[in-house]
Amino acid sequence: MAVPRFLSQTPGNQHQTHEESRTLAAEAARAASGNTQTDFECIPDCSSVIGILTLTTGATGDALDLLDVYIQTYIHDTWVDVIRFTQIIGTDADDQYFAKIDKLVATVEFEIGTGLAAAAVRNLLGSRWAARWVVTDGAGAGTHTWTFGVDIQPVL
Repeated sequence: MAVPRFLSQTPGNQHQTHEESRTLAAEAARAASGNTQTDFECIPDCSSVIGILTLTTGATGDALDLLDVYIQTYIHDTWVDVIRFTQIIGTDADDQYFAKIDKLVATVEFEIGTGLAAAAVRNLLGSRWAARWVVTDGAGAGTHTWTFGVDIQPVL
């Protein structure tokens, strides 16, 4: 069965073909760090991917609570962080965040285990993808439960 595709228009009136987005972490309430390794094969001629973080419920107003969300790809037997979304604090409102990885953009050399800065990307495209998140309880008042989902959308 063919994977559905659709067109989008970019500035300059150029059309790009997109695959349907794939869910890496279904929208759910999370109070602890974790990850999910939902594997799929990237289309061979995939030129880029768009990562999407949808935050539907933040922590309960404690500015000391933090959420860091990453998208990883699997390269040479290693999960590599390739997207790190903006760090979310407990007082942030519901929102949606986007980041794009492009295979035609060079990536500066880095050592595995080197942290990826907030709101940053590494332009690497592997064949498997996962989401991971780190929840930090700032030990302030209230709960530190976050409701969010992570998706990825290949662009041909």
